[in-house]
Amino acid sequence: MQALARPRVAVSALSHDLPLRPPRPRSDREHLVAAVEWLCRCQDVSEGGGAAVTYNLVLGWGDDYPETTGYIAPTLFAYAEAFDEPEVAARAVENLLSGPEACLEEDAGPVHTPPSAAELGAYLLKRYA
Repeated sequence: MQALARPRVAVSALSHDLPLRPPRPRSDREHLVAAVEWLCRCQDVSEGGGAAVTYNLVLGWGDDYPETTGYIAPTLFAYAEAFDEPEVAARAVENLLSGPEACLEEDAGPVHTPPSAAELGAYLLKRYA
């Protein structure tokens, strides 16, 4: 049997999921904030670009997938615009610029060189124009 990678996280999660009384309902904004914080955390733990694909209470963070940067960026841009949080948009741009080219094209494969500013601009224009 494997030991827990993060015992405090496990206890916190279990105590949150098994409350003695019903949890208070959360607002849509609280859920959105939590979702964006999770996406940012998944990116922060990544060593190779992208975001961790999973979190497991026993094994910890899963492998990172660079191509997820391209999937996460539109969500971060929309959130930043909706809630006037430019630092979230800046994070998305930083991740797109520092990540591999795989984040720009779904079929690019595992390329380990960051895209140029021109490639990023072309991608954003193509995607959002």
